[in-house]
Amino acid sequence: MGTLEVWGANGTIPESYDIDITLVDGGGSNFIYLDLNSDQLSVVRVGTYTWSAVRSVFTLVVAVTSTGILDTAVSGTVTVTQSGSQYSLQWNLTMSSGATVSGNYTGPLQVL
Repeated sequence: MGTLEVWGANGTIPESYDIDITLVDGGGSNFIYLDLNSDQLSVVRVGTYTWSAVRSVFTLVVAVTSTGILDTAVSGTVTVTQSGSQYSLQWNLTMSSGATVSGNYTGPLQVL
């Protein structure tokens, strides 16, 4: 299951909008949370989002995963494609623990 939350403009950063995606497995025990910065309000734009400590368009500023323990990304990318109402996300992240987390999701994103 995937959800999308739109938080609006990123303060004084021109044309940068905070959009969060949360993906949870069927059992609800594993998840990934992605804080993306799109160049359009209310939509996740197709493209590659690269991890950064500073918010700007097409950056990923926070990624948190849980596969038993919480871990936060320190580098990596998320690629978004879309066909109609179906989104495809692929991620390849290096976490603070040193672990590499790669995965993908294809399906709808429920707007909260």
